[in-house]
Amino acid sequence: MAGIRPSTGVFSGEYNGAEESLWDSLSTPSKYKLEKVSQKDLVEWVEMAGRLLIERVYPVMKSQYSVAKKCSEVEKKLMERQEELISAQRALVGAQAQLVKLQEQLLEKREQVITDVKTTAKEEMRSFSTVLKKECETSLAPQRIQRAVAAASEDRSCNIVIYGLTDSPGDKEELLPELWTTLAEKPLVKSAQRLGRFIAGQTRPMKISLASKEMQSCILGKKTRLRESEVFSRVYISPDLTSEERAARAVLVKKLKEEKERSPVKSFRIKGGEVVEVSSGTQ
Repeated sequence: MAGIRPSTGVFSGEYNGAEESLWDSLSTPSKYKLEKVSQKDLVEWVEMAGRLLIERVYPVMKSQYSVAKKCSEVEKKLMERQEELISAQRALVGAQAQLVKLQEQLLEKREQVITDVKTTAKEEMRSFSTVLKKECETSLAPQRIQRAVAAASEDRSCNIVIYGLTDSPGDKEELLPELWTTLAEKPLVKSAQRLGRFIAGQTRPMKISLASKEMQSCILGKKTRLRESEVFSRVYISPDLTSEERAARAVLVKKLKEEKERSPVKSFRIKGGEVVEVSSGTQ
């Protein structure tokens, strides 16, 4: 290693002749190296080492300290920004909670307003209905009496009502002849009229007055034949009933549907004011 000096690090660079000679003498391996070095050389070596320490090591240490100080300052600023961010997040959460609370209060007030409006509207409608009812009862009492007398005196025993028959604004009962043919009957029709006003998409019932009670019974007895017809499979024929009788009939029809849904393999019909089960031979 004699004559070799560092080429990198804080001791790298150019040396003057004395420094190079001193370095070579110190770096030469020898058992008696320290005994051969004079005091003067040692002093020069120490001075050179001190000078190198001041010129090369100290600036590096100072630079490292400066970098460490800047890193500490950056870290401090990052911590401050992090605290500010956390504070902002907490403020945002608080604002959101306050917004939710305000929305709940708004919904409560809205529901209260709606309830108040409904209550007021019901009270106003109730008052209006009461006044209107009194006025109508006073003005329409004679008409009601006349209608009640006419309904009571009307003979419904010869009438039938047909439901589901195709309807049109200028209905002329064109389908009646085909319907009678399907039932194998030729009844004498006294009058035929639709009940109610025409509404597109709906089918009005047709009320028919026959010449006799016997004709009515024959048609009602054969009405089940319509189920086998492609044209009239959805047509239903019933007697001409009063409003009270229709209400009772509606209850029976509903009960009939429930029985059919409950026992689809069985057959039921309305007979004698009640729903009864019938066998295939009596249908």
